Amino acid sequence: MKKILMTALLASVLSPLASASSVNLTSGGGFGLIGASYEATLTPSTALEVGVGSFFGNFDAVLGVKYFFQGDDQGPYLSGRAFVFPGSTSAVFGGTVTGGYRRVFSPLQFSFEAGGGIVGATGPGGSAVALPVLSVSVGYRF
Repeated sequence: MKKILMTALLASVLSPLASASSVNLTSGGGFGLIGASYEATLTPSTALEVGVGSFFGNFDAVLGVKYFFQGDDQGPYLSGRAFVFPGSTSAVFGGTVTGGYRRVFSPLQFSFEAGGGIVGATGPGGSAVALPVLSVSVGYRF
């Protein structure tokens, strides 16, 4: 619950800075099985993403940035995200770098991403592993 409130607070702070905003439902790409994010357009080609995700009952916090080659938050883009799953004895953390494509049917938008990521864990026996990353999302622009 704290993470959802924190995301809402960040969204309310960032929204006046952004020329366009969207709320997205995402699967994969650092969000786990299902996640929600707020995306704020900072320039015609860049967007900041803040969100939360869930993976088998564990919640993570996600922060990312997207660079759109065409501008207007659509078409091909590069995305980078960092995420952390806080735990009681250890934390799982990581990052993703993906290439994607977004199609906009205003006010709806659809995105697909593919790339790679690194996931690691702290605590006893902590390690890191590189994995392929896929992500699908649908969003509402306002």
